[in-house]
Amino acid sequence: MINAEFDEYVETFKKLPLLKKKDLTIQEIKVLIALLCKLNKDLNVDDRILLNKEILDLQKDTQTEDDFVEAVFVYINIIKETLSDYLDVITDILYEEE
Repeated sequence: MINAEFDEYVETFKKLPLLKKKDLTIQEIKVLIALLCKLNKDLNVDDRILLNKEILDLQKDTQTEDDFVEAVFVYINIIKETLSDYLDVITDILYEEE
């Protein structure tokens, strides 16, 4: 995606109602997690996604701002751990003694 397209994408996002922005944000996070999981799977890295009940709060009809922020916090930590697992394997591959 080039800069102008991304700028347009962000401007469109900004015009959405808050609830839709939240939904799209979570969907984008889930896509990133799925991509990282795919990378790990390709390297035969064990799938050990951290799960936490806070992400279930997003399914409630009465979702609060705290629920959203707490779920994003959990998702960020899932991303960190998944990326860390991937980078550990990549580092081992790159610095493997021959």
